[in-house]
Amino acid sequence: MMSRSPSKSPASARSVTASSNKQIDDLKKKVMELTEENLQLKAEVKKANDANPVVAMRRMITLQSSAERRTLGTAKYRVTSVMSIDMLWLLSFGFSAELIANIYVPALIGHLGLADALDWFLPARVDLCLTLLNLSGAFIEGMAIHCERKYVRFQNPPILVVFRGGFIAIYTSLAGLTQHGADLELLGAGTGALYVALMVVAGLVSNILGMLFLELVARTYLATHRPGSAKGGVRVIDLAATVYDDLLFNLVYMFIGVTVFLVYTNQFEYDSQDVLWGLVYVVCATCIGGIVAGSAQHDGVQWGTFKCNSVACIVMACSLVLGGGRFGTNLTGIPAFEKMIATFCGGLSAFNATTSDTIQLWRLGRKSSSVYNLLVNIGVMAIIVVLLSQHHSHMAIINAVPAPKKGNLLVKIFGPTLFRRSPALEL
Repeated sequence: MMSRSPSKSPASARSVTASSNKQIDDLKKKVMELTEENLQLKAEVKKANDANPVVAMRRMITLQSSAERRTLGTAKYRVTSVMSIDMLWLLSFGFSAELIANIYVPALIGHLGLADALDWFLPARVDLCLTLLNLSGAFIEGMAIHCERKYVRFQNPPILVVFRGGFIAIYTSLAGLTQHGADLELLGAGTGALYVALMVVAGLVSNILGMLFLELVARTYLATHRPGSAKGGVRVIDLAATVYDDLLFNLVYMFIGVTVFLVYTNQFEYDSQDVLWGLVYVVCATCIGGIVAGSAQHDGVQWGTFKCNSVACIVMACSLVLGGGRFGTNLTGIPAFEKMIATFCGGLSAFNATTSDTIQLWRLGRKSSSVYNLLVNIGVMAIIVVLLSQHHSHMAIINAVPAPKKGNLLVKIFGPTLFRRSPALEL
């Protein structure tokens, strides 16, 4: 038989357990001692850092900048308590676009002599400034859309979205394009309509070229310098977590203030009243445009853009007819009237959105909706061009013949040619 190993006695088991507990207690005491020693070392390091003037100055600057940022953000939202922060950005970009389009771009065209350089391509009666503004605006629109769709998307605020809705919407002018087309109709039947059609096609091409420019030229930079978080292949940058939104906000209003000061001191050939009325009508166009367009999204025709274009063109045409001297009231040359047509109607209409919506619908495969979207907007422009050209023709006849007797409403409405007495009757 095999012998059994002797089992441990209860006394020896208790002694082993007691020794293990003692070792655990000793380890706990050492951990507490090390923790206290670590805290003492941290306190001594903190005292040394507090005594260091460089570290103290650094801490003071950090706290001060943080406090200033909180104060600036609080003040900014306090100012916009009756509106959203996006609306404030829309107005800021709109003010900048109004000044750039009416002051800096004409000055640049005159300084570079572009009117003489493009004389072989554009007729003398074509408004070079209006043409360049619309085409460059469509180009920038294409860049912004492509950047947001493929590379970088900003939020808080969505800076590219408000830039397109605030800056480029005021920078371009579909209503101004329509008015200029009606003016060109005086040169010959179909001249103005041809100009409008060519400008729409050129706007579509410019929008595509803007996308290609961003893809081919800026692709390297945006692909290697894209901070933020990735979301579906697109970098999302939260501007509220950076200082760049406040920096850009301050730069925009510094630009506006400096430009207004230069105009006030007669550094530009631009009247101060035009600046004032322009800024007022930017606010009106931005606020009313949001009401007219609404917030509904459409997969087909962008009816919000269509409604803004239609209202802007109708208001522009009615203003020119009623205030152009045909009914005895001639407001031509008055700053408030001129800027209402140029800034309010131009800012309310959306040449940039018309071209970009058409391109985006085509890219999404909705080709019939894209063509329909383009045709309905061109249709409104064509109708206004025809009506305004008839008004200009009547005004030319009225200015060429003796004025009719006062009180004859039919003569004022339809022109003197329909109610001129025959020479045979006068004999």
